[in-house]
Order: sequence, then structure tokens, then C-alpha cells
Amino acid sequence: MPQDSNIYAVARIRNLEKGLLGMERLRRMAGATLTEAMRLLCESGYGNTAEASSEKLEEMIACELGRAYDDVEALTPDKALTDVFLLKNDILALKLLIKLRALGSPLTDTGAHRGVYKYSELIAMVEAGEYAALPEVIRRALNELELRLALKVEPREISVKLDRAYCEYALSFPNDVVREYFKIFCDYTNLITTLRLKDNGQNLDALENSLLCAGDIPLSHFIKYYGQPAEAIVRSMDFSPARDMLMGAIADYMRDGSIAVIERDRDDRLMKLLSDLRWDSESVYPVIGYLLAREAEARAVRLVITLKRTGFGEETITERLRELYVR
Repeated sequence: MPQDSNIYAVARIRNLEKGLLGMERLRRMAGATLTEAMRLLCESGYGNTAEASSEKLEEMIACELGRAYDDVEALTPDKALTDVFLLKNDILALKLLIKLRALGSPLTDTGAHRGVYKYSELIAMVEAGEYAALPEVIRRALNELELRLALKVEPREISVKLDRAYCEYALSFPNDVVREYFKIFCDYTNLITTLRLKDNGQNLDALENSLLCAGDIPLSHFIKYYGQPAEAIVRSMDFSPARDMLMGAIADYMRDGSIAVIERDRDDRLMKLLSDLRWDSESVYPVIGYLLAREAEARAVRLVITLKRTGFGEETITERLRELYVR
């Protein structure tokens, strides 16, 4: 259970961070054969198994994340703040469960979920259409979805509505770092959504129905300048740190022509926000940073091994890894 010593928690996190794979080991995996990559993974102790089989990958990732969640749960001196970041796993689960229910598919507990709520609790909520245990803003969004589901709702609407409610909840949390984190997330994600829909030729209604809540940049700005070139969308923003931040991302996008570089810049800035606080032994932020680092590591491991399985070469895997892994 959570304990109340920040100094002890940070000292333990420092020790646990030594077990992170790091970019150098991931690059070595990218340059190895599939068998060698799995061997490197096992030799690092990842997933707590001696069997270097790619078929065991998801079990290994689940094991490693499970250990990380156990450590964070045991060490965090601020459960309420930590739960803001764990809640995203519940949101992902709710999106899946509601879509499965709409398709008439069974809702079964995989045993791998780790969030604020047990998976069995989320299943019971979705089966009953009753969400009283959830934060008010998320409960309200789900109740509105239930009314829409009685008619017809697109799967994307389920995802957007829950993502928007989650961000609204996080932005209302009484902590400056949490609010700054989600402001950055929303501003970047709204820009990414704007560019992606624009590139796909979607109309303005599609944009209005896809944006998250606003960070520092008003939603009205993305809507007003939707038809403009990418650089103009950002350049026309009022002068602010958010504008400067997004201008750098747009410069990378204009150079590479890939929205993935904006996603990477977003993830890098989010990680840096917490990394800058990783030596603050009087706060919970090093614990949160460790949790997010383990989650990013899991995505990177999955990417490398999946691309290895499908025959991609070292150069492609390394480039994709660079786009994804920011630690």
C-alpha cells in the first residue's frame, strides 16, 4: 500500500531505474536477429523469464508492467495524483468494453489490466450501464454515451468522448504539474488531430467532433484556421510558450512530412516535464516518471520485436524506434 516517505520512495525509484533497458540496448536489439533480440531481452531480466521466445513477448511485457505497477502502488506517497495517470488504463479498458458490448461480444476478464479500478469492476459497470463509482466528469460522459448508444454511435465517438472526459478530469486536478502535463498533451494532440484530418480531406464537422478539450490553445483557433497550411495554423496563434513549443514541432513536421515527429516531440516534452523533477526527493514526480518510462519501454519493446517478426531491417526499426522512444 502507499507509504508516506517521499525520500524513501525516490531512493527506491533510483534503484529501479537502473533496470530500464535504455536506448542503447534497444538499438542493439534492433540490429540483431529476432532470436538474438529476444536473448538480449531475457538476459536483461525483462519479463522474468529465461525462455527467449517471441511468442512469449506479451506475457513478458505484462509481467514487467505488472512489476512496475506493483512498485508504484507500494511506493507512491500520493495515491490520488498517481491515480490520475493510472486512470488512462481504465479509460482504454472502458472504450474496449463498450465497443465489445455494442457488438454483442462477451466481456471477459483477461487478468492483465492495471488501473485505478479492477477489470471486473469495469465489466460490471459496462454490463449495467451504471458508472457511479467513476469521477463525475467521466461518469457524465459515459451517461451521455449510453443515451447515444440507445440510438447509434460510431466507435470513434466512444473513444473521443472518453478521452476528452479523461483530459477534462486531469486538467481539473488540483496540482500544477498535472495540469501542465495535460495542457501540453491536449495542445499537441489537438494539433496532430487537426493535421491528420486535414491531410485526409475531412470536413470541419469531423474536426469539431474529434478535438480534445483545450490546453493553452483555444479549440476555436484550430477550427478557425483548419483550412490553412500547417505552419499558418501555429504561426497565427497568440504569442505564448505553447505557440513557441508547437512552432518547433511544426518545423520538424515541415521538414520530415510525418505527423509521427510531432507525436515524438509531444512525448519527449511530456517526459522532460517529469524528468526535470526526477531529483525532487520531496515529491511524487520521480515515481510518476518511472511509471511512464516503463510504459514507454513496453511500447518500444513491442515495436522492435513486432517489426523483427515481420521482416523489417535494422534501419527501419531504428528509425521507428527513434520516433517512438524518447527516454
